[in-house]
Amino acid sequence: MTRMTSNFLLRWTLANTLGWPAGFVLGALLARADTPLALVLAGGLAGAVAGLMQQIALRGAGLSARCWWLWTAVGVAAGTVAAFFAGLLVAGLALLLGSWLPLLAAVGAILGASAGAAQARYLPQPGRWIAVNALAGLLGGVLTLLGPLVFGLLTGLALRRQTDDHCTPAPESEEDAVRSCIYRWPEQLREDLPDG
Repeated sequence: MTRMTSNFLLRWTLANTLGWPAGFVLGALLARADTPLALVLAGGLAGAVAGLMQQIALRGAGLSARCWWLWTAVGVAAGTVAAFFAGLLVAGLALLLGSWLPLLAAVGAILGASAGAAQARYLPQPGRWIAVNALAGLLGGVLTLLGPLVFGLLTGLALRRQTDDHCTPAPESEEDAVRSCIYRWPEQLREDLPDG
């Protein structure tokens, strides 16, 4: 990692502000969430779009995150399943309180934590990244329309802090990273799965 440029936070915040809503709308349109598999596909598609926007924002930031978009898709797809079941539990509370904020907060925190857990492989302090993503997701869920903006600001500040504290050179060009990600993702998934 090298030190991030001064405009990184703006690029990252814009990527999240545009990427998450676009991803969720596209996911909802293309994968009607009327079955569990369709829900997972919609979440994965949303994560892929948002992750791709984030990966574009990471260009030139010195963070070697070859498959950021792919891991974001995997994390959000997995988080969608957990958020669905948590949503069933929290929906009763939301109805009782007459507010959907608890449901939005729970879903946001779960999706943030799951995306952060999948992305954490690229960062020197993965636990901190997951926690920040969960908190940012919770706030993003509660703030709804401003959520992606707040999520982008909080995670961007955390990302900048983590990478500035652990600077080393990025090993390969962006073109090589994308090519490696596209052609090697099945191998990378197997490498990262626990032995068992």
